[in-house]
Amino acid sequence: QELVVGFKPWFGSLTCVDWSPDGRFLVTGGEDDAVCLWSLENKKLVMRGVGHGSWVSSVCFDPRVCQPPSYRVISVGEDARICLWEYIDVQRKNKQNDDFDMNAITSEHR
Repeated sequence: QELVVGFKPWFGSLTCVDWSPDGRFLVTGGEDDAVCLWSLENKKLVMRGVGHGSWVSSVCFDPRVCQPPSYRVISVGEDARICLWEYIDVQRKNKQNDDFDMNAITSEHR
C-alpha cells in the first residue's frame, strides 16, 4: 500500500468527502467552512468555495451535471445553508487557459 496523494483543509479537520462520478475530482467540506474541489490528475486544489458560515457537514456531486467540462456540487452546512457550486473546467474547455470559473448559489432557511 502506498499513499498516492494527501489533501488537507486550511484549518481544522475534514468532515465530508465525495468522489466525482468520473473519478477525476474529490470534493471536501470541513471545519474551515469551505468546500474544496481537488483534482486527482493534477494532485492540487482547483476550487475553494466560501459560502458557509459554519462547518460543512455534507457534500456531494450532482450526477446530472457531472461531465467535463461542467460539474455541480451541493453542500450543506451547520449554518442551515444549502449551497450549489458550479465548476467549469476551463482547462478542458479551452486548452490555452488554465483558469477556472466558479459560481455559487446559496439558499438560506430561517
